[in-house]
Amino acid sequence: MEVAGGVHGLDRRLPDRVELLRPVRCAGFIPKSIDNENLSEYCDHAVDADYQAVLAAHGAEANARWPALDRRVSAASPAIPLFSRRSLLLVSDRVGNAQMHLGLGPLLDQFWVHWCC
Repeated sequence: MEVAGGVHGLDRRLPDRVELLRPVRCAGFIPKSIDNENLSEYCDHAVDADYQAVLAAHGAEANARWPALDRRVSAASPAIPLFSRRSLLLVSDRVGNAQMHLGLGPLLDQFWVHWCC
């Protein structure tokens, strides 16, 4: 068994199922090349075929197929995250309805401030 380590991140503010699987598809695997997008060198043609089938499906059928494909890729563990970036929002006791959006950050238009003592 060969094990390799490295640091690579997805530069996405909003998670997208299609984009999350792109780095582990055979199409991105170019052996011994600096243009290789598939850093884990994971290539399973059956997974790629399922990926194409999911993309071609619509509605409830597509929604039913995504979890199975995700479980299959997760079970293979082509990449293991070292950490997950999180955001922290500190507000005063006088601020109410403080909401965070994963991609946009603090939703300032949803905040309210109690101005009185």
